[in-house]
Amino acid sequence: MPEIAQTRRDGRSKRLSAGARCLGARFKRRHADACRVIKHEVIDAMSYFMYDVMGGTIDAPDPRTVRQVLDGLAQADDEHPDVSMSHESGWSLSAFASGLLLWENTGHDSVIPALMRAVGREEVLRLFGLLAAGDIAAIETLPWRR
Repeated sequence: MPEIAQTRRDGRSKRLSAGARCLGARFKRRHADACRVIKHEVIDAMSYFMYDVMGGTIDAPDPRTVRQVLDGLAQADDEHPDVSMSHESGWSLSAFASGLLLWENTGHDSVIPALMRAVGREEVLRLFGLLAAGDIAAIETLPWRR
């Protein structure tokens, strides 16, 4: 499986399989060719990860870290407007400082992305917890606008 070098904010480098990174919408936009190459390979390294507001990756964050990533929205700007969590199933939940949530499946272009507005912090944390646990069905039952 192809590997991609990732530089963290602390300057350390880390190598991730392209498959493990293909799940995030930002990664998919930046590295579409790598995603196509490994589309059908099994991803076994992790079940979920997050992008912080500056685009840094956090593998399988615990609840405390998820809260810290969400706190990072205080530094959101036009170039870095959101934080997100992606599950190995391809589902991704992005949270914006305005309370907007974007729910999408980056693995299936046929799935229409959905929005929810004015979502409070505790509800965002609850939804991130459901996604981390892989409870896609519970998230799908919410009143998303497609």
